Amino acid sequence: RATARSTAAPCPKSRRSARGWPRERARVLHSPVLGLRATRGRSTSLAELRLLSAGSMIWEQGFEHSVHAVRLLQDAGVACSYRIVGAGDHTPAVAYARHHLGVTARVELVAPDGSDQLASELSQADVFVDPAVTDTTSPAGVEAALASGLPVVATAGEHRDLGAGGITVPRRDPHALA
Repeated sequence: RATARSTAAPCPKSRRSARGWPRERARVLHSPVLGLRATRGRSTSLAELRLLSAGSMIWEQGFEHSVHAVRLLQDAGVACSYRIVGAGDHTPAVAYARHHLGVTARVELVAPDGSDQLASELSQADVFVDPAVTDTTSPAGVEAALASGLPVVATAGEHRDLGAGGITVPRRDPHALA
């Protein structure tokens, strides 16, 4: 039996208790937003919309849905590129989705290489996309994007409040993400 449970976001008492976790054994890990001093490198040209996602390559992130959204944008005539920064067990599934949907040239899977990478990636992006399909994913990428002033498109979640910095869309809905 585990001695403690760490989550990336606060879990409501009722949900924690329902899952059998004693309150005294749960703790929340808050991800610091570091290195956001990079200057936004966005171009003034609207030649290509640059999308970015960051997080562990796990099924809960829902990256297949955002890859599908890129296909929908391409079909609608919107020139875009999409970088997904992350690594994990679900990488082959996301790679297959981009191949199957014919967007391999537009969707790049980038392995994380350091603590300043997110700031650099954010400075080059036009929109941050968080296609999570559960409430169990880390909010660090969204928090970093919002802190840097980057617009965010994210799926609706239990504790999701983007304020004026973004919009929420239904989960598992590539059309809404697009």
